[in-house]
Amino acid sequence: MAASRTKRAKPVLDPGLIEGELETLRERLKSDGAVQLSKIRPPAVREAALARLPAEGYELGKSWLRRAIAEQVHDALAHGALLTKTALSGSVRGATGPELQRALAALETHGEVRRVLRGGRESFTAATAEVLDTRAQRALLAAVAELAALLKAAGKKKGATLLASDVRDLLGRATALAAAGKRDAAARSMTTGKDGISRLLAALDATREERTGLSFVPHLMQQLIVHMPAAVAHQVLLTAARDELIELRPEGGLARLTEEELALCPPGPGGTRLSWARRIASNPS
Repeated sequence: MAASRTKRAKPVLDPGLIEGELETLRERLKSDGAVQLSKIRPPAVREAALARLPAEGYELGKSWLRRAIAEQVHDALAHGALLTKTALSGSVRGATGPELQRALAALETHGEVRRVLRGGRESFTAATAEVLDTRAQRALLAAVAELAALLKAAGKKKGATLLASDVRDLLGRATALAAAGKRDAAARSMTTGKDGISRLLAALDATREERTGLSFVPHLMQQLIVHMPAAVAHQVLLTAARDELIELRPEGGLARLTEEELALCPPGPGGTRLSWARRIASNPS
């Protein structure tokens, strides 16, 4: 008779060791953006990571565990970067082309990134970039078209020319529109800097529920949008969360929120909405 074989029991990792490995994994995700699932070892650590890290805002792809695509896009576009979708795909790790496209479309819809034309190519930049809004573009087009029409008419009449003051006036209107875009960008930049964080922390204190210590994001946003556009307020929230000043939590059931409340909540992982916020415990109250 063949000797009977007994199955070896799987080794059980110490919970403290698993916690240490998870913390190391969080650091890798912070620095690298994503980690292949097959490289998260041993299996007990992978199982713990898949069970816990998505609840912390990390996203689970087909073969990757990653920082949220939106978060990686914001980081790639920091400090005035202007990147094409192809360049962004090289900076955002663990995302497929369609996933990146959907994330960019959502970020643009919520005003968190800008899509601009430069040299005939579409590129993406942060919400704080100096850009012309639709109204300014129409007004600028009208000014440039008027100047072009005058130049064309003068060219058809031998000896005819334009008054330099008229040209300066039309070009001045165009320059004023560009300057308005710069002022708007400066205002957005101010609200996403220390001033924006200060307003956010004050709003958190004003809306915090005593029992849970959490703030309902729609109530928080109602205080912030008095001082800044909603898209900028969303960026302030996401920036504070990335810097670990606050924690953002997704809504458990979207059906509980009204359409108005959903619109005030920034997008979270997996199509969720981040509807609850609190200060990180180590930060001053």
